[in-house]
Amino acid sequence: MNTNSCQILVQNPFSGGKTLMLSIRIPKGTFVALLLGLLWAPNALARGTYTAASCNQTDVNAVINGPTHTAVDGDVINIPAGSCTWASAVTAPSSIGISIIGAGIGNTVLTDNNTSGPMFSFAPTYGNSLTRISGMTLQPYTGAT
Repeated sequence: MNTNSCQILVQNPFSGGKTLMLSIRIPKGTFVALLLGLLWAPNALARGTYTAASCNQTDVNAVINGPTHTAVDGDVINIPAGSCTWASAVTAPSSIGISIIGAGIGNTVLTDNNTSGPMFSFAPTYGNSLTRISGMTLQPYTGAT
C-alpha cells in the first residue's frame, strides 16, 4: 500500500509543557482528501463569539443581521446584563444555527412587547449547528390593555 507519513507535534499543557510527537501513516488518497477538506472549510474558521452593545433589540439585531456582524452557522451571540423591552423580533439569517446567550437568569431580562409575533425567529437547516437560547429571563409584557 502506498502511504504518506505525517508527523504532528503536540504540546501538552497538563504535563509541564512537554511536547509529544505523533507519527501517522495514512493512504495517499486519504491524505489528499484531508488536505482538500481543510482548504474548503473556511466557514469552520468564521464561527465566533460576538457581544451586543446592550440588551436592546436593535443592538442584538446588529450583531445577528448587521451592521456590526452578520451571524454565520455556529456563532455565539452574547446579550449583556440589563432589562430591556422589545417591540419587534430578531430574525436569524435563514438556515443557520446560532446560540443566543444572556448574562444569566435575572441578569438579562427581556420583556416581550411585540404584539405581532415572537421575540426570536429561527429557521435552521437540518445538519447545521443547533439553535439555542439560554441564560436570560423572558417575560410577557404586562402593560398592555
